[in-house]
Amino acid sequence: MMQKLKKPESFTLRIVLKIDSSKGKKSEIIKSLQAARIQCCSDKVRPVLVASTVIPSANGVIWAGVFSSQNQEDPENSALALYDISNVRGQVKGFCAYSGNCDSESGSELQPLSVVFKYSSVSAVAATRIESWIVLFIGTSDGQLIKLMSDEKYTPGCPIMLYKSDDERAVLPRMHFDPVDFKHIYIALKKQLRRVSVVPCAKYSTLKDCRAALDPLCGWCVNTLRCSTQDEC
Repeated sequence: MMQKLKKPESFTLRIVLKIDSSKGKKSEIIKSLQAARIQCCSDKVRPVLVASTVIPSANGVIWAGVFSSQNQEDPENSALALYDISNVRGQVKGFCAYSGNCDSESGSELQPLSVVFKYSSVSAVAATRIESWIVLFIGTSDGQLIKLMSDEKYTPGCPIMLYKSDDERAVLPRMHFDPVDFKHIYIALKKQLRRVSVVPCAKYSTLKDCRAALDPLCGWCVNTLRCSTQDEC
């Protein structure tokens, strides 16, 4: 559970709350409450949460958040960071079990596993996991849709631009994968809805380029001698 509270002077407090719903009694569920504050990032303060998504994972719960310092003239105004929120252990003032001391804090800061992308105006994020890879789709306020791969150590690769709006319309926060054809994602812009391909395998014309792309959705097909998805081979 993610709780976002507004505090004075335009500061946003971001809290992750965790409870054990398997407990038999309501009082036991409340007593299991754990909380942590999310921080981003070490280079500068980015207090505003712009967008977020949960990434499927067999070993935990990875959460991706876009944070902004609200300075559009800064080329690194916004940052996309990854967090492991599966093992929240701590207490934040005002967020504790009714029998606890709600005025104290312990182990309350959750630091990012990795800051994978910085840009002047990130406005949306969606993600999926393919084996050990995390594939991120990043929308921007100047109308771009960017694809970014992160390996098992949460090290990002090179960003790939999948779409660019002609008139720089902002990509709105909600993005959805096509439930029938995962090869596409729906993005919303002002007065527009776009269906964009997320597997540009055909742009890699050689085996070297296909492998160098490090795109888990693409591979070299020895039958057709071209870069393609597995089901196309």
